[in-house]
Formats: sequence, structure tokens, C-alpha cells
Amino acid sequence: MDIVIIVYAAPPVLGGGYCPSPSVFSFHPPEENFIKALSAQLKEENMSWQAHLDDTYSDIDKLMYKAKALVCAPGLQYQFRTRGFDKSRILYLTTMEYFYSDTRRVIEMLRKVMTPTY
Repeated sequence: MDIVIIVYAAPPVLGGGYCPSPSVFSFHPPEENFIKALSAQLKEENMSWQAHLDDTYSDIDKLMYKAKALVCAPGLQYQFRTRGFDKSRILYLTTMEYFYSDTRRVIEMLRKVMTPTY
């Protein structure tokens, strides 16, 4: 099974430690809702992918070895360092997609990643 990781927190700030997740103050964390919706859609579509939440705090050096594709929460396109990861396998969600758990673009990207290129 291939793994897609949902990156939802900003990487550590220099000298300031880790930034709290935006969902710290929420009873219904959007990253949990999104991953549930994505997992359900992957199962429904019978795709050989597993969705996981990022447990590396946006460490691309660790993510490179864990995931075949990355899905980033809104706002990370300017904070997340993609050094060495294939940019065609990274999707940046819009705010609406993220908060309403719209997985259509993610499924579309994962289908493209699954399709072999010759």
C-alpha cells in the first residue's frame, strides 16, 4: 500500500520551537475530519492508499521515506520546505477543501501518481 501524508502544522520556527496546530482551540480538528473523509473515499474508490497524519512536524527529510504523496493544509505553500520531494506529488489544499473535507482533488492527484508513465 502507498501512503499519503496530511501535513497540517507549520515547521518549527527558528529558535522559537514548534508552532501549535491551528486546531488546538477546536473541538473538531479539521485535520482529523479531513483524514477520516479521505480514508473513507479511498476505501470507497478501492484505491491502494493509506492516509496518515504527519507525525514528523513537517520534516521533509523524514517524510521523503514515509510517503509517496503529500497533502498540505492551507497556508503551508510558503512555509513547507519540499527539498528533494517530487513537487508533482504534493497538493496544497484550499481553505474550503480543507475545512469542508473535500477530497476530490486529492483523489485525482493520487490517481495520477498511481498511473505508470513510460
